[in-house]
Amino acid sequence: MKEWHHEQTHRDSCVAACMCIIQKWRGEAPTEAAFHESASTGPQILGRRIRELGGARYAALAQDEERTLDLHLVDGGLVVVGVFGLLFADWQRRVYGQLISRHGEMSRAYSQKGYPHAIVLVERSGDGYRLLDPWFPAMHQPLFIERSDFSNCFDGNAVFVDRVP
Repeated sequence: MKEWHHEQTHRDSCVAACMCIIQKWRGEAPTEAAFHESASTGPQILGRRIRELGGARYAALAQDEERTLDLHLVDGGLVVVGVFGLLFADWQRRVYGQLISRHGEMSRAYSQKGYPHAIVLVERSGDGYRLLDPWFPAMHQPLFIERSDFSNCFDGNAVFVDRVP
């Protein structure tokens, strides 16, 4: 799992970094710069950008539909999800202490829940998920989040990714 990790290059490039995680998982060379070149101006839209890789489908899930995430992970896929950045950062500090990112702390801007952030769920494990977070370097990865903490941070956006596009 750690070998699939890709640390985001810019403060606002979590979606592109998640796309690189998918590429590494598929055995492809990561191309974050190309994702930035092809991006339109403005924030990257999670579902639209990741579907560019093929073999991916977007879903807006209610909290009671999180079992859909479990099923895809058990079937061998990955799931890129959106989380509320501030809630997610608060969880990380509480569970892991102060992890160090070259980008500093996640922004408290955008809303009371923080700026949207994309992460990759790589495995269903016990009562939670193993995940790769592109905000932090590979040495901290994978992280584990319990289901109740994930439910608190999850913004409902999910992209289900298959290994073969």
